[in-house]
Amino acid sequence: MGFDKIDEFLRKKGAVEVIVEIGSGSATYQNINEAVLASSSTVSNRLNEAVQNELIEVTHRPTDYGTQKRYTLTDSGKRIYDWVLDIDLEKKIRELRRVQRDRDNKMDQLLDYVNRDTVLLKTYSGPERRLSDEELKRMSDHHHSGETAPDEMWEQRRHDNLHAALIRRDSDKDDS
Repeated sequence: MGFDKIDEFLRKKGAVEVIVEIGSGSATYQNINEAVLASSSTVSNRLNEAVQNELIEVTHRPTDYGTQKRYTLTDSGKRIYDWVLDIDLEKKIRELRRVQRDRDNKMDQLLDYVNRDTVLLKTYSGPERRLSDEELKRMSDHHHSGETAPDEMWEQRRHDNLHAALIRRDSDKDDS
């Protein structure tokens, strides 16, 4: 494999992460896919490209249920992994993964708060579907008590809000 191919491969999303995840041992597709912050198709593509470029090899190990496909680094892959370790890139990749997962968790938490925020719901529900004071109180009580309101109520609220937004958008277009 030429240097251009190595360079091209390593610049692709998830490529170095795949090598880091395999490291000095071996890993299954599931292990790699869970660890690499990329889509499953991207991970699959990087694994196939790394095999084609002779950076990793596939082995099959017997299990109680058949065989298990495992990925290990070739000598060339190990040289790249050694460089990753020498420049502390592995540590940065793992930090980035942790930060990204923390960010995703905080984003989920934010969206949960926004979806349960009665002021926002009242403000953005539109005149077609104003929340009654009773609905607001029930939603607020659930939010502040730490209880989770029934999913159906939130799904209906999201549906109603989306429907109201579409009606407003269509009426705005008609006014133009």
